[in-house]
Parts: sequence; structure tokens; C-alpha cells
Amino acid sequence: NETGGNQTRAAEILGITRGKIRDRIAQFGISLEKTVSIEDDSA
Repeated sequence: NETGGNQTRAAEILGITRGKIRDRIAQFGISLEKTVSIEDDSA
């Protein structure tokens, strides 16, 4: 995705505040899961 889960970047793209993003996430009951990805640079 374009933002990689970055709420601040998503807000910038949408032209709204990060607070509004968080309000909408709560309003729609969206679950936020933090993930860690490990990239393999050995290729």
C-alpha cells in the first residue's frame, strides 16, 4: 500500500489531520496491528 500503515502519511494524502484518521479508525472499529517485516538483503 502507499503508506505502509503510516497514519500521518495517509492523512497527508487524504488532506485531513492525523487525529481525524484516528477518529475514523475508532468509528469504524478498525483493528490496528503492528507488524515487523524483516527484509532479506542476502539475494
